[in-house]
Amino acid sequence: MNISVVIPTFNRASTIADAVRSVLDQSLAPAEVIVVDDGSTDATRDALTPFMGDIRYVLSSNGGVSRARNLGILAARSEWIAFLDSDDIWHREKLVHQSLCLSATGMRVCFSASIDDAGRLLEPRPGSAGLQLYPARDPSAFRSEAHPFIQSMLAHREVFGSCGFFDESLSVAEDTLMFSRIASRCGFAFLAEPMVTIRRTREFAGLSDSVDPESAYRRYDCYRRVQERILDETEENDIAAAATARRRAAYFASRQAEIACALGQRTQARVLTGHSRSLGASGRDRIRNGLIRHAWPLARRHYGRKWACQSGSTTRDDVMHANAHRG
Repeated sequence: MNISVVIPTFNRASTIADAVRSVLDQSLAPAEVIVVDDGSTDATRDALTPFMGDIRYVLSSNGGVSRARNLGILAARSEWIAFLDSDDIWHREKLVHQSLCLSATGMRVCFSASIDDAGRLLEPRPGSAGLQLYPARDPSAFRSEAHPFIQSMLAHREVFGSCGFFDESLSVAEDTLMFSRIASRCGFAFLAEPMVTIRRTREFAGLSDSVDPESAYRRYDCYRRVQERILDETEENDIAAAATARRRAAYFASRQAEIACALGQRTQARVLTGHSRSLGASGRDRIRNGLIRHAWPLARRHYGRKWACQSGSTTRDDVMHANAHRG
């Protein structure tokens, strides 16, 4: 099995060498390793110097992880493509175990379990043990609260023809959208044995870590849009998946409304609470929405303190709308 490995990276000079080494040390050697440098401004290229004879180095302007992965897919020469983030590590037998799984099952995609850097199992699938197969549109693929990591995925290149490339308008949750498309259109195999270590201890914050309210607003906007797209794709043929997507979209819309409230954006907050309600918000989301809609001064003070905003500060509507669509 010929495999191209795509490693997107941005300012990970301290970790990129370990990631690349974990790929080059695979018991099943990949046909090529493509490192897509997404416009790093640190010493990433220097850290890669010892590996330049063993990798293909692609330097691009900064466009985000989705664009970097897509550039890697387009550059890949092999029939099969795998992904690793530049601050994570593969276990030595990952590719050989997954290639055997794909050969035995005839599936086009294989994910594996992952652990964090403390050895804790991440995102286990309910009842998973050994090998599990999920045919296309299998409702049980969506029953887990989380999905397998893209860093554990090995896929035939034809999968990106049927599922599309990574959505470059999304700064986060692009992996969730890709997983949902794979689950709905292709199906996948899942190896319960951990094959990837996901580093949770970071030298600096990632896009999903920021508590800055405007950054968080953009993040929740991506989360909401992804769930709404999953809802559009599943509501006609997968009741369980659609219900989960609707519930999550309602939650993210409500959380966006909370942040808009903290920033003093009353019109935007009301729009989002109405959207959350139309999606069927329940429980805490309904309470949050009601507080924002019917007790604005109280909500403004409460969420302003929560998000460490000045109660009298304002952010222009046009800035908020630009943030909402920037991804």
